[in-house]
Amino acid sequence: MVRTADSQVGNRDHVTDNKRQSGGRKTTQLRRARTKASPVKETSVQRIVQQNVQEQLTERGEFSPIEMLISIGRLLYADYEDWRRGKVKTLDKLFINLSVVKSLLQEAAAYSSEIGLQCKTIEWTPWIDRSVDPLKISQYSDLCELLSCRYVPLRHQLQLDLFYDNGVVSDESRVLAAFVDGSLDDVERSIADLYRTNPSHPDMGLYEHLQRYMKHCRTRRCEANNLHKEFQVLSDKIVPLAHAALKSRARDFLSPHWGRLIECCKPLPYRDRPQEVSLSRLYWEMADWQQVIEACKEELSEQVTLEVLVRAALAFDRLSRLGSSYQAWFLICWLYPEMFVELIVEQPDVKLQALWVAFCDVDVGEDEEGIPIEGLPVSHFPAFCLIYQPLLSIQVPEILFPGIHFQLECESARQLYYVAHQLCQIDGVTNSDMARDHAERSIELRKTLSNLSPILMKLYLETHFS
Repeated sequence: MVRTADSQVGNRDHVTDNKRQSGGRKTTQLRRARTKASPVKETSVQRIVQQNVQEQLTERGEFSPIEMLISIGRLLYADYEDWRRGKVKTLDKLFINLSVVKSLLQEAAAYSSEIGLQCKTIEWTPWIDRSVDPLKISQYSDLCELLSCRYVPLRHQLQLDLFYDNGVVSDESRVLAAFVDGSLDDVERSIADLYRTNPSHPDMGLYEHLQRYMKHCRTRRCEANNLHKEFQVLSDKIVPLAHAALKSRARDFLSPHWGRLIECCKPLPYRDRPQEVSLSRLYWEMADWQQVIEACKEELSEQVTLEVLVRAALAFDRLSRLGSSYQAWFLICWLYPEMFVELIVEQPDVKLQALWVAFCDVDVGEDEEGIPIEGLPVSHFPAFCLIYQPLLSIQVPEILFPGIHFQLECESARQLYYVAHQLCQIDGVTNSDMARDHAERSIELRKTLSNLSPILMKLYLETHFS
């Protein structure tokens, strides 16, 4: 039997002595969640693009279309890294849904022009050897054009033209490029050049710290007995330094160093890995969402934890595998209901948020004294989703994570979900002969649903037969 790590979920005091005060702590949580998560329509392409453009302008001072694709999960960073290192010829097969990618890029180009940004053509050079020919982006000319550019504010560009005439800035740009390329020799040489030009450069100390870490990684292997220490140094010290010194290019510098830890961690049996150093966490830092999912499955087969379930749910979402993402959220709902109430309003899927709002708004009536009864138990949310949106039964299986065994305090929640899923499947049958065959089974399932949750049975009748 797999152990469930309940220690990660804090116990909170229950306020249930007086029903008239607040209707219980769960009701208070539901009301607070309802306030935070208002119904939201599905995010449009325009909204995704505009938000990303504004975020990049704020953080980077310019907009990069390829950075947008990475940030919204349409291009995996691990795939981008392979392309920059010359391991793949073009990005075409690496994109998740090429037609959607083109729509996003066209919208980004139109919006950038609309707000007055200037398009500057760029060439993508390989990280290994910048002296060779530029990388090929795509076999499609329109995709090449859309990705061979960056967008800058016109006034900002005029300032940059003057700014980069400065020799100090030229030396600094070589330092940054050397860190991104991962060549220690180039880093040492470019830092020496910058020191001769400007020994009091404000980031010199940061550069030297990062240089020292690169030298450490070259001269010392990461072994099982020092993996935890290496992880702490990288996550607690080097990551903040890299972001402070390299800004938006920090990820390119950090990626191979996370990969170094992965190469050490991956061969180790699950039980021999340091507790804080999970393989799924390392792949998460690399933004390799498919590998995050594979690592999460392995870890969940050994021990079910809230941290890994949330990581799996978010990784599935990044790959637009919503059915699998919902599986993980539903399991969190059953195993960690208190934390689920807090997490559901922060997760990125707006449809799931809208379902949660509808769940919180279910009217369960009043007691004999006229006091509103507490809302549905949080553990009933997965079954509610199927009844409220029957087509979800096509995306989400009736057995959640069949390869993972776990115990529930309230087994009826899982039974309720199973009954709701079966009903949705039977109601979806259009063949008249098959429908007759399922009639008796449908009646039996409705009786079970009514016994388990009269409120959901009422909602089922309203949803399916009104």
